[in-house]
Amino acid sequence: MARWNAVGFFCEDIRQEMNNVDTLVGVMPDNVAIGKKVPGLIPKLGIYVRVHLEPDYEVKNITLTADFFNGKHRQILGVFKEEEIVRERDLAKKRGAKLLGFISRATLTPVPIPEHGKVFLFANVDGDEIICGGLSFVEA
Repeated sequence: MARWNAVGFFCEDIRQEMNNVDTLVGVMPDNVAIGKKVPGLIPKLGIYVRVHLEPDYEVKNITLTADFFNGKHRQILGVFKEEEIVRERDLAKKRGAKLLGFISRATLTPVPIPEHGKVFLFANVDGDEIICGGLSFVEA
């Protein structure tokens, strides 16, 4: 079993509530119809990525990125360095937590859609990279 995992969501908005709770508003399906005419524009896109590690898993770097339309634009969403990871690991061990979590929240406004195509979310933990989310803009 993997020592870490990640999951990402695309939504209309991300709201940070009290008590460290996030509300994802309008979670998007895998395929979003944007019409026949491109380029286009969507007013707002929320991107939420959560990474989980086993507390005893030694990690130096976590990087979360979004790749838009086959590499036409790649954006870093979050970077967690060794110092922050160690601090969170120590807190998790102290509490007896079974998982160590890192969250990236991004809200992009507006978002140009140059063509029908895909957006992928990547989580990279010490050079081990996975796709943790995907969204496809398709013709209506």
